[in-house]
Amino acid sequence: MKKLNLPLVIITWIDSGYSDASWIEAKTRLNKPMPTAVSVGWLYHKSKEKVILFSAWCTLDGEYEDGCEGSLQEIATKNIKDIKEISWQ
Repeated sequence: MKKLNLPLVIITWIDSGYSDASWIEAKTRLNKPMPTAVSVGWLYHKSKEKVILFSAWCTLDGEYEDGCEGSLQEIATKNIKDIKEISWQ
């Protein structure tokens, strides 16, 4: 199988916090802290603007091919607190 030459990482980042389409009083959110999130995946792209990672990938005919990634996630670089590489394979 063709090796996936991307680092596997754990990213700790500040999430936007709250997302809900229901009606609430905005003042209930004033004293709520911004949550810290943790994501794990293969680091596909890193720039001043954003990081793109995915947590699943597949093979075509037994080899990894670009374009066969799943569970894609984009995180604003300014929200990232830490990125740690994980040893795998």
